[in-house]
Amino acid sequence: MSLRTRFIAFALILGSLLVIGTFISHFSSKRASENAFLQLSFVSEQSSLINSISTSIINANRYLNLYLLATDQEIYKIEYADNINTAQEKIQQLQQHSGFDKIKHGQTIVQLQKVIEQLNKEVKALFVIRVNPNLQYPSMDIAFNQMQPSGNTVAGAIDIAVKEIESNGQMRSDPEIYQTFFHTQQIWTSLISEFRIYLANRMGSFNEAGLKEHEINIESYYIQLVQNMSYLKILDRKNKLDFESSNAVSEVLTHVHKWKKGFNQVTEIHHSKYWRTDSLMMYDKIIPLTDKLLSHLDLLEQSFKEQNKNIVTRLTNVSKNQDTILLSVILFFIIYILSTLISIERMVFKPIAAIANILKSKDINDHNELQKHAKTTETRNLVNAYKEMQHQVVTRQKELEHQTLHDELTKLPNRIMLRDRIDYHLSLYKRKKNKLALFSTSYAWHITC
Repeated sequence: MSLRTRFIAFALILGSLLVIGTFISHFSSKRASENAFLQLSFVSEQSSLINSISTSIINANRYLNLYLLATDQEIYKIEYADNINTAQEKIQQLQQHSGFDKIKHGQTIVQLQKVIEQLNKEVKALFVIRVNPNLQYPSMDIAFNQMQPSGNTVAGAIDIAVKEIESNGQMRSDPEIYQTFFHTQQIWTSLISEFRIYLANRMGSFNEAGLKEHEINIESYYIQLVQNMSYLKILDRKNKLDFESSNAVSEVLTHVHKWKKGFNQVTEIHHSKYWRTDSLMMYDKIIPLTDKLLSHLDLLEQSFKEQNKNIVTRLTNVSKNQDTILLSVILFFIIYILSTLISIERMVFKPIAAIANILKSKDINDHNELQKHAKTTETRNLVNAYKEMQHQVVTRQKELEHQTLHDELTKLPNRIMLRDRIDYHLSLYKRKKNKLALFSTSYAWHITC
């Protein structure tokens, strides 16, 4: 195989490998980059939706707090509803996004939808409670629905008894009974006043330290009232009370105990976290639901950030692969140049130098030595050309010698050849001392030794 053919074949193979590898790597990198940029766009859009949902929920929570501080401002309720609706719409958009991974994040989206629906339901209930004091304060409900009827009955019974005593003249005949009822009426008035201050203190001033003092005072009034009624009950057993007064004592004792039972419930509520329903709902339901929503959104955002990080890593790897391909092409090119130089040196320059040295030496007819260095077509052609040239030189030399030693017309030996033969035999005679004879005729000559 010729050196040119070898180089062409090697160049074609190496070039083909480089071109094929470059094209495959280029299209693969291009496809990977396009997919990565598409996914990066999807992740960016989904992250934007997550931020929008978080912002809407935070704004909704802010307007909720503003409404709780100013329930007469309906605009806060409207703003809250608008932000919650926006958050729900964005969650739907996120779920329906073409790049959304339903397998990985589908369950989280379902949880988000359930939590935001539950939050909206609790907030609507809170709006109703916030404008209704009896719902907002359970103790108010007990005070108005349980304690107030009993209190009205007690106040009415004592008032009837006092007026009855004043009208029938018993106030003068038995002043002790009148004084006891009158004193009981004063105690009850003081008790009710203290209870109202107690309620106002718990619901308005938030001075919890003063609650205990009010409770002690109310308890003291209650004991005094019961003691007075017990004393009147003893008098009733002695038939010292008329019919109205006797009924009043029974009603007061019955209903004051009911009132005290309600007061005990109010006290228990005031010393617990259930004293205010709206605050309880905020701390036990709405705030945890809001935190849960934001927690789910944080998980999604962290997942998207991780996904974004992976995509950036993939893009970095694609860039590194492209750099590797470029370096590989440069390396292959350097290898090709070096291999070409080495091949030319080993297959051309060295063989030609060796052949030239052989041709310069005396042993120029050593054809085996020439063939030994003629390993390529080019060097073999060079050796064959030299052989042909040498053959032509020898042939031409013989032709010139023949023309010199023979007559051009008759083709017979001429005088130059005669002289050459005589000189040769004379030198041989002198050297070997042989006999020498020369025969000459008109047509030919012959020399013998």
